[in-house]
Amino acid sequence: MINETRQLTYMHIPLETLKTHPEPSAAAFFRDLRELYTKSCTLCVIATMAEEDLFSAFCTPTSPKEIEKTRGFSPGMLEYMCDICVHAGFLRKIGERYHITHSAQTYLTVDSPYSQRSSLRSMSSHLQTLWFSLSDRLYHGPHIFDRAQFFHDSSLPAMAASTLCGRIQDTLQEITILPEFQHWEHIIDIGGGHGLYAIAIASENPHITAIVQDLPGVTPLAEETIKEYGMESQIKTLPGDYLECDLGESESYDMVFVSSTPAGTMDVMSDRIARILKPGGYFINVQPSEESIEDAFSQLEWMLWTFSDAQESKTTWKKGKEFPQPGYLDHLEKHGIMLHKTVTISDPYREGFTVKMLILQKGDKNYVEAPIS
Repeated sequence: MINETRQLTYMHIPLETLKTHPEPSAAAFFRDLRELYTKSCTLCVIATMAEEDLFSAFCTPTSPKEIEKTRGFSPGMLEYMCDICVHAGFLRKIGERYHITHSAQTYLTVDSPYSQRSSLRSMSSHLQTLWFSLSDRLYHGPHIFDRAQFFHDSSLPAMAASTLCGRIQDTLQEITILPEFQHWEHIIDIGGGHGLYAIAIASENPHITAIVQDLPGVTPLAEETIKEYGMESQIKTLPGDYLECDLGESESYDMVFVSSTPAGTMDVMSDRIARILKPGGYFINVQPSEESIEDAFSQLEWMLWTFSDAQESKTTWKKGKEFPQPGYLDHLEKHGIMLHKTVTISDPYREGFTVKMLILQKGDKNYVEAPIS
């Protein structure tokens, strides 16, 4: 532990220190420190502006004083917050008024379909819960989240928001160009979370009925999203653990979809997917790629939290491992599921980050049936 007495007193500082300038110069040190501090403060300002939907107030050039009066804010602070947003590129200053930029209008207003307010909320929560208590994490290990609450309250809303920025569109394009797509009738999204992939796919084919499977604490979020898009007649939810719940009858689905969940990396789930997939049906598996950049920050953050029901250390989880793992495709081939195409899809949430999309198809008859788990 830090010696707080040593930290708060000058008793042990040698007298010579009072007469000698430090080397290297402290100016560069404090410049770098202030820059880091300023960036953290800027994120707090942007997150607050987004959470309070203040960017929308500047869709027409407006004075901060007008907004302070209308909203009942403490006077004086909003103008400085706006200046910080100008420096960050999200507002423009026109005389005494401020006007929203195109980027902020697209990603930081409540009415935009591409709004990333949920992503900012998740970042702010992680800063508060994980990073500001880093000393506690060092001594006491990762912060423990309830799995269902973590996904429902933080992770899935942020994932849903960010996936709308290119990843879902690129995935949908690859699916809809498959020659059999217009003949599909039944699909399932295993670990489907927010439900947006099932909604996008079903919207392109009115004959499709889809199931979004996920934990009981998560499926209500999918149900909310399905209702919001008016897709209740085509899409239902299936609450449960994908390792245990009844995913459906044998050979009942034209397509099984898995994205960014361990269900797409486990042999036992490959067995279950093979059982429910029709001959000729597709297994579409989207997972982080080994080519993706994994810097020290993302790797450390990965170690700062875990789930209350986790059975093993985070070091054994999927993060940062090659996909597909050696032997994974061989295992699928035993069920007659062959790789049809591999697509690399960029994910703008993190620069340089990509996901790998495996499009696999189950053969009609001529394959050796592997034992089903």
